[in-house]
Amino acid sequence: MSDLDKPLSVSSNRPVYLSLVSFKFPVMAIASIIHRVSGVFLAAGLVPAILMWHTSLQSEGGFALVQTWFNLVAVQLLVWFYLSCLFYHALAGIKHLFMDLGWGESQSLASKLSWGIICIAILFSAGLLYLLVAS
Repeated sequence: MSDLDKPLSVSSNRPVYLSLVSFKFPVMAIASIIHRVSGVFLAAGLVPAILMWHTSLQSEGGFALVQTWFNLVAVQLLVWFYLSCLFYHALAGIKHLFMDLGWGESQSLASKLSWGIICIAILFSAGLLYLLVAS
């Protein structure tokens, strides 16, 4: 029997391929990961948002320039994505603050709260997208 035919033992030093897609994460972990990722997007979008705000406040021409940017579909989608991230991050942050106070730490309640936050954020994002498309 060759080494390849032998089953892997616990003490084997061979690398093991782990596919992250094959893992089944609990909803609390998914909500936490999305919270962290939304925070990264918020931080990355802060500089362009401040620059657009600064440009719009400099003069009437700057304000008109920013208005023309907001007529572009790509900018509207970026603003929608940024606001969706902001809303989700705020909701998840409030949940974390309550958990820091000792409320909602049980697994069943934490799971329900995580599902609730994800569903509310999806509804908010869909409503915001509808308002964007309708205008």
